[in-house]
Amino acid sequence: MELSRKSDKEEGAASCCPAAPPSAAAAAAAAAAASAAAAAFGPDAPSAGPCAADGLLPAAQQQRGAPAAAAAPAAAAAAPAAAAAAAAAAAAAGGGHSHEFLLYRRWTLAELLALRQVYRHLHRVEVFVQKRAKTESERRQALAAPAAFRRMQQQQQQQQQQQQQQQQQQQ
Repeated sequence: MELSRKSDKEEGAASCCPAAPPSAAAAAAAAAAASAAAAAFGPDAPSAGPCAADGLLPAAQQQRGAPAAAAAPAAAAAAPAAAAAAAAAAAAAGGGHSHEFLLYRRWTLAELLALRQVYRHLHRVEVFVQKRAKTESERRQALAAPAAFRRMQQQQQQQQQQQQQQQQQQQ
């Protein structure tokens, strides 16, 4: 009886999952995350930590010459694209089924660990983008504050000069 259950399970898996290597989805997901990180981080790509240990950032470290201003919008656009690419790669490795198929697919431990690393990395990218946006807005405010103060001072000086001229003309 147990043998028939096992054969039914194996038969069901064989009918759903074509002969694709079990790590194809994980490799494709990691490649998608690496390309997203390369586009997102630019010159500020982290060189240590779990991302580097996972091997997810070699492309980002090679692109340190990318302009820093383009990093935040690119990262914001790249995070959902990388998640979609990882899901599409997993679906392609599973035989091109719809996204619902991913829910019922038999994932190997290596694939699950790789996907976990990808999602953790995407979370790090999101946090980095949020911090960078905050520091950029703070920097803009700090630069704008002295300029606004100077403008106010100039306006006050002009008003004082006009008042002095009016008083001199009245006398």
